[in-house]
Amino acid sequence: QYAKQPLLTAHIHPSQFVLNDSVWTINEADITYTAADKQVSIQQFGLSTDYQSIEAHGTASPNLEDSITIDLRNMDVQYLLSYTEAGSAISVQGPLTGWATLYGLFTQPMVEAQVAIPNAGLNGTYLGDLTANAYLDHEEKTIIIEGQAIDSTNHQVVEVNGKVEF
Repeated sequence: QYAKQPLLTAHIHPSQFVLNDSVWTINEADITYTAADKQVSIQQFGLSTDYQSIEAHGTASPNLEDSITIDLRNMDVQYLLSYTEAGSAISVQGPLTGWATLYGLFTQPMVEAQVAIPNAGLNGTYLGDLTANAYLDHEEKTIIIEGQAIDSTNHQVVEVNGKVEF
């Protein structure tokens, strides 16, 4: 392989698959791996169903300035939770929209994210417009989450400050 030339190139053709009761569409995309540069590039990879979508694009490499961004649009939070243990314990209502950016995936991974759920509900109780930021803290081995819910009268109903250990 020559430097800067891909060792592997994958072209993904548009297709569909069924997950539970939903038909998901896979967008046309290109993914390349360049071994000499230890680099993976993702161009326009996406999944969508009805009004929900997930898209990924960017480059992962040892260079800390390279990143892969994942965009989420109108994701049904309860649908996502149904694939986790938390899905049977809590019920979250509302469409999640936001992004997550991953840096340094081949060295010391860093993640930062920002999401919003307008008209969010928790276990059937209206909370308001929920916004949250999260990032990875390597030293503490935690994901730090900071957020809030603002109701229709512009009052803060909930403040979220926490961490998830891993």
